[in-house]
Amino acid sequence: MTTTIRPVTGADAATQPTIDMGFTAEPFPANTHMCYIFNDEAERREVITRYINSGLSDHEFVGYFADLEDDTLVEDYLASMGIQPPAPSRRDHVLFCRAREVYCPDGTFTAQGMINRLRNLHNTCQAHHGVNLRV
Repeated sequence: MTTTIRPVTGADAATQPTIDMGFTAEPFPANTHMCYIFNDEAERREVITRYINSGLSDHEFVGYFADLEDDTLVEDYLASMGIQPPAPSRRDHVLFCRAREVYCPDGTFTAQGMINRLRNLHNTCQAHHGVNLRV
């Protein structure tokens, strides 16, 4: 496993809210960007499951973009990993979809397009008074 962490700069560590990543006991400052390189598929599934379930149980907005060909398989895939969608009343707090729909909605990837889509997710989270956005 390799983990690279880039904490938010300019924030006072004493007042910065922290979040539970789900796969480590160490709390991290909100808005931390983490790149996690997995040793194998089993480790990837375990870490992703813990990460998503932690966000769901903390009532965060959660996005997971699966590398699948068929939209109808996304929730089955997540269920096979031990991730259950939230109750219908909180269904608007999750975005479970195919990776292609987020990264390449028109068939090509552009960094600015991805930034715009993530910004829109962030704005949706704020508009619904979400505590955090986890993708």
